[in-house]
Amino acid sequence: MERVNYISLLVLALWLVGCDNKEDTRVSRPTSSTIEVSDAQIQAGKAIHDKNCISCHDSSVYTRLERRINNYSELLAQVRRCDANLSARLFDEEIQQVTLYLNQTYYQFDLP
Repeated sequence: MERVNYISLLVLALWLVGCDNKEDTRVSRPTSSTIEVSDAQIQAGKAIHDKNCISCHDSSVYTRLERRINNYSELLAQVRRCDANLSARLFDEEIQQVTLYLNQTYYQFDLP
């Protein structure tokens, strides 16, 4: 019985100490970009884009005034949707390259 009380007190004490901690322990996102961008990636993205994407549309979808894409994450998601619609079966690295190319060439969104 004494052991149960000791464990209960220990759990209660740890809980109280945890509740009193005012420090924010959440993981923070880095303020700078975590995506490395090289000229080789941009050129690879352009080549993949020119081979696959312009079969459905020209560059006017990227430059229209009423853009549907408002940030880098949405751009990446759209490239993934296009890949699925075309059944191009691009690798994740290739999708990232196309997204980087489009972002650098047309959008200039902040990278995550």
